[in-house]
Amino acid sequence: LHNAAFTVRPRPRLRRNLVPRLTSSCRAAHWDQVNPSPGVFDFSGFRDLAAFLEVAQQVGIWVIVRPGRESPRRRFAMDVADPFAQAYINAETTGGGFPGWVTTLEGDLRTNATDYKEAWTPYIEAICAIVKPFQITEGGPVILMQVENELTESDVTDVYFKQIEKVIVDSGIVRLPHLGGVVSKR
Repeated sequence: LHNAAFTVRPRPRLRRNLVPRLTSSCRAAHWDQVNPSPGVFDFSGFRDLAAFLEVAQQVGIWVIVRPGRESPRRRFAMDVADPFAQAYINAETTGGGFPGWVTTLEGDLRTNATDYKEAWTPYIEAICAIVKPFQITEGGPVILMQVENELTESDVTDVYFKQIEKVIVDSGIVRLPHLGGVVSKR
């Protein structure tokens, strides 16, 4: 299994970049990159999750989809000449991967604050709408979808995790792991 540093390229380059016998990869779908303002989504160019999933299916690679925000450190430059290239992020982005408009919310982020839930729900639903037809249960390459990243469940975050899980399941996604440093109480 290859982690999120994987960049998507047209099929011949994708296959050549893979290690022999590599069968799976993670694909991040970062909130800050696809949701620049409330209700506005941009899945074009390097953000085109559906194109990535189509290429993965064509070359026989299983995928774990990782929506959400990431750890705040820095963002690396992306190959803008390649519209299928995802920015190499190493699970770390500027501003924690939150869209700038989310940082103006009054409620605490990554909690069950009402305004935060209202902010992330349309984003998660948009990701799920793209992923749903590509699930393994539908004959696609998506074997799992991560709920959150690098956040340990606790009494404080438990309600937040359950809210995310409910939106994802209600959107038709059937596999929900806790990955990327998340420790589940279940």
